[in-house]
Amino acid sequence: MLKPVSSFPKNAKAWVYLSNRPFTISEKAWIENNLESFAENWEAHGTGLEAGFELIDNQIIIIFVDEQNQHATGCSIDKSVSKIKEIESKLNLSLSDRSLVGYYFNNEIRTTHFSKVKTLVENGEIHQDTIIVNLNLTQLGEVETELKQKAKESWLSKYFK
Repeated sequence: MLKPVSSFPKNAKAWVYLSNRPFTISEKAWIENNLESFAENWEAHGTGLEAGFELIDNQIIIIFVDEQNQHATGCSIDKSVSKIKEIESKLNLSLSDRSLVGYYFNNEIRTTHFSKVKTLVENGEIHQDTIIVNLNLTQLGEVETELKQKAKESWLSKYFK
């Protein structure tokens, strides 16, 4: 069952997906329609999950599940991953590549392979105060406070010592 994000508890389970590129207007509408339908019908062992999603900065998808009444199980989580794979395939983009690093440059998200981050730091494109997209979050409360963090406060801090 689809719920607005504002109604979720802070300990709601969350999955963060970063796109390798911004969504077009039509892609965003398609994603929203598909995720809305998915969240409304998402189940675990025949019991509906209280679920929701949010699109952030036209390039980040967050899926939420309130597990107070029903936990997301292996099969139900697999269904959400399948939905993400479907979006990737349909729109020819990448959402599940965990080697991508997202960072803000001129108020837009840029992505790069993690192996290129050191070079971007050396060239000054990424500096200590550059905002990084944190993909390693698992709860709504973390998403609200830690999705966007300064590079010096993230795993990239090792490049600024």
